[in-house]
Amino acid sequence: MLAAVAAAVKEKLRSWPRLPPLAFLATTPALAPALAPAATARRGSHAAASPVVSHASLLLRLRSCSSLEEAQRLHAALLVGGHRYGTVLVAQLVRVYAKLGEIAHALRVFDGMPRRNSFAWNAVIKGLVDAGEFSEALEMFWEMVRDGSVMPDGFTYPPVIKACAALGAVEQGRKVWGVVEADVARGNARPNLFVQCALVDMFAKCGCFDEARNVFESMQVRDLAVWTAMIGGAVHAACGRAGELQVGTALHGCAVKSGG
Repeated sequence: MLAAVAAAVKEKLRSWPRLPPLAFLATTPALAPALAPAATARRGSHAAASPVVSHASLLLRLRSCSSLEEAQRLHAALLVGGHRYGTVLVAQLVRVYAKLGEIAHALRVFDGMPRRNSFAWNAVIKGLVDAGEFSEALEMFWEMVRDGSVMPDGFTYPPVIKACAALGAVEQGRKVWGVVEADVARGNARPNLFVQCALVDMFAKCGCFDEARNVFESMQVRDLAVWTAMIGGAVHAACGRAGELQVGTALHGCAVKSGG
């Protein structure tokens, strides 16, 4: 099963055109002039090159980037400045493209990274979930687990669990829960409120109230969101059996308004 989903992700990546990064950006008319100095330098010309943007400056600008045009300009600057193998900068570029909804660009950049940190993996997974590509997000998560170069963390699991809930993929959710529990048992992670809340919500939405309750009861800290998910699951389970789902929904609304 896991080999099949990994193959599906790789097949999707192979289906996209493979262009060298500089050539890919040069196809954008507004960015071609920014890449001309680099092309000139590769031909051995003594023409003056444009100033190279520093690592620190690129990092700050990537963190505040809010448009595709600016992202592509920074992408060009990153390549011209010789930062294409800088894991931190390239991971930030992946995050920017994913945040802007340009998931194809994000995956192209991610696929070209020689080393991927957890930030890059998390950005791609969250970007896929935000784009509604839930199956692809789960495939990418299991590829991350199998790759083993970095471990999933508290930022990885919530969007993955959200994807399980959206697909009604409770078996996948149980496997993700198993990975979370194994990390905690090995001492690689601590119980995380956001991860636990996502698990409660996922199990409740999938109709697995007993498992939602098990996670809920294991929590040392509970916020309004997890109480809301738990109450909603309980009402859904009780009223669903009685054929009164609309009544359950109304009661849930009252519970939320009263503060759970």
